Amino acid sequence: MRVDVVTAAHAPNARYLTAAWSSLRAQTHRDWRWLIQIDGADARPLQAALRACGAAGDPRVSVGVHSTTEGPAVSRNVALGRSTAPLIQNLDADDELEPSALADLSLALDGYRLAGFAAGQARDLLPSGELRSAQLPLSSGRLARGVLLEHWSTAPGGYRLPIHPAGVMWRRDLLVSLGGWSAMRGMEDTGTLMAASARAAGVLIAAPTLRYRKHPGQISGQKSNFAGGGGTDFTHSPKGAAPAHRAGLGTFVTTILFGPAEPELRRLPPDYRVIAPLRGGLSATERLPPDVNRGDTAGRASLPLRAPEQLGRDGVGPNGIAWHPSGFLLVARHETGSLLRVPVHDPGGIRPVALDEPAATSSTPFAGQGRGA
Repeated sequence: MRVDVVTAAHAPNARYLTAAWSSLRAQTHRDWRWLIQIDGADARPLQAALRACGAAGDPRVSVGVHSTTEGPAVSRNVALGRSTAPLIQNLDADDELEPSALADLSLALDGYRLAGFAAGQARDLLPSGELRSAQLPLSSGRLARGVLLEHWSTAPGGYRLPIHPAGVMWRRDLLVSLGGWSAMRGMEDTGTLMAASARAAGVLIAAPTLRYRKHPGQISGQKSNFAGGGGTDFTHSPKGAAPAHRAGLGTFVTTILFGPAEPELRRLPPDYRVIAPLRGGLSATERLPPDVNRGDTAGRASLPLRAPEQLGRDGVGPNGIAWHPSGFLLVARHETGSLLRVPVHDPGGIRPVALDEPAATSSTPFAGQGRGA
């Protein structure tokens, strides 16, 4: 399967492009393209480096220049817009891929069709050339939706990510549905990874796939006096739904993950869709049983509706949910393309919504697809 490798490059990293190119040429998986997006006003150092290493003349390499300084997230997203492959691999200009990275990660995704992303182990590439491994808090295997948040520590002095976000391979449709890489200063990889984990399952393989170069000029190690404000409370809500309401995220949010602090909410299954009206309560669907779960902002969970005839049998349940301001839920079943109307105060009154055509959605129903809801 074709893989498009996306690289955002700015002039200070021109000297590392030869190594990145060599790591691509060494891949055991041969069906790939390299989409480079040059960030910054002066593209000449990067263009010269690409010519010197031979990448500029290779038909598998596509170079874009936007002539302004926009940062890694915007630059990657411009390259993402040029991509056509079903799989997207990020490769920072100063990093390298292990020789079997594309093969191992694409094979992992092929073996787990519900996974929207795959990651491997990352080894630090030190200035001496030494490769140093680090133990991850997660074991290799399938990653249930939301599990990355549970293992993400943001405690002062103890910050730890559950997997390395810079070397992730993505299903393109998931990455595009998230809006590409997050517009978060210095955390575009982390923000995207956490949003993806909230939306889809993933897979972690035991093999190393990324050589993460450690050097004085790397962006992730730079300090700044950025004073944009806004706080960081949105990054982690260990108390469940209530902090999301206080954050003022709008009429509803399409995905909320519950942390470990609320025992009632822990009983909800790990692989579910959830929405929350701004005032009081939330509802969630789980993709395996035919259930609609409900919880209030105090963390109390209940099961108001189990409807196998309408919501599915044999391990295929609803996989999307949205709240309508008229007081009902719209629940989607991806495998049938159907929508169902569930009155909030009378869940037993569930009924199908008449559609002009099957709803093509893998997340929440889209407004305007039905008539007579």
